[in-house]
Amino acid sequence: MNKYLNGKIYVIICYKTDKHYYGSTYQNLNVRLSKHKYDLKGAMGLGNVERHYRTSADVLINDNYEIILIKDYPCQNKKELQTEEYRLMNLANEYYNVVNKTGLINYKKKNNKING
Repeated sequence: MNKYLNGKIYVIICYKTDKHYYGSTYQNLNVRLSKHKYDLKGAMGLGNVERHYRTSADVLINDNYEIILIKDYPCQNKKELQTEEYRLMNLANEYYNVVNKTGLINYKKKNNKING
């Protein structure tokens, strides 16, 4: 079975800072959140494996957050899932403090080439 048929778009919100991290996965949201937490611990030097800093750390660091499913998005591959993630992130960026900007910048560049 194609794992991307379980695709979903989510947001992690820090209620202390109102920062939003948008992501996509085919995994259970609790599993995905545990990977974000593992990355945070590693980036802080607390894990067994050194990890690079991830922007989700900006949301998790205050330990006052929630992961929320935005939508189920069954699709065929990672590219389709990320394209929908970036589309929703672009819409949200108008109203919220979105911390993960790299995907958003790439999405806007691609759409400006198509539409411009």
